[in-house]
Amino acid sequence: MIDFVSKVDFDRTVDSELTKIWETGTVNGSTEKEIFEKRMKFLNENYKNAKSNAEKDAYMFWFKKVCREFYSQHGYPCLDAVLITPESFKQYIADIKSYSAEELWAKKTGCVSVRPAKEGEIIDTVLADQTVEVTETAQKGQVCVTTVDSIGEPFLNSEGKPNRWFMNSEKFNKTYDLNEHGLGVPKVDAKPEHFVKAKYDVVILKPWGKNGDLTPQIVQCGSYFNVTDPNHIYGVGFYEFNRTYTRVDIEKEPKSLKERLEEIGQKNKGSESDVKSISSHVRNEKKLDNGEERD
Repeated sequence: MIDFVSKVDFDRTVDSELTKIWETGTVNGSTEKEIFEKRMKFLNENYKNAKSNAEKDAYMFWFKKVCREFYSQHGYPCLDAVLITPESFKQYIADIKSYSAEELWAKKTGCVSVRPAKEGEIIDTVLADQTVEVTETAQKGQVCVTTVDSIGEPFLNSEGKPNRWFMNSEKFNKTYDLNEHGLGVPKVDAKPEHFVKAKYDVVILKPWGKNGDLTPQIVQCGSYFNVTDPNHIYGVGFYEFNRTYTRVDIEKEPKSLKERLEEIGQKNKGSESDVKSISSHVRNEKKLDNGEERD
């Protein structure tokens, strides 16, 4: 555990530890992804033991830096990194809506195959465009779900990989019914879900990993955020959205995301640095090369 005495000393120590992980991994022949995962593990272990919000903010700086360094080498040079909480996401939504972000409602209509997940099993959720969206570790009582067509054939990307992820069994049973072929079919009375279109590439950090570790998920420009539950916000790829959901028009929309976030109140405040980072990023995105604001 690193003592948080001064920000300068803290940053110097964290930088030194992360450099050691990189050097050791390089000498041992570890892949870039393996080194990235070890650095994230180091940050998670220390983040959980943080004694103050200031210390958590300091660790978030390094989470973001490590994510940017890794993903910038894999096709995302301008990627932003954000810890998603109801409060920080409320600011994010306000910012991207001011940048003409699309909001919509859609019902889940796509089929899935399902099998029990083995506790500790690790899978990559791979999108149609080959992006590894998130790496997840199965928890006790979860199932592994795969996007399939109406006869149970999985949708594969150009590398032959399916789109799959883990779900809690309870949530699966609330979301799907099993048909005569054993496929999960969305319940007929399923309610429309709320989405916001991503206006730029972003990696969100959510407690999806083993023991609640913060795990990165890529949300690409043009993909969608499912914001139905402010306490469980996640990304849905563009192609995955179109294979899984059908847009609907509703005469009277449920409570807006802003209203539902405000109901949660102060329970899950996002850090001030997250809000500043998001706001600054969107302001920069709106500027032209000559520094003037876009219309």
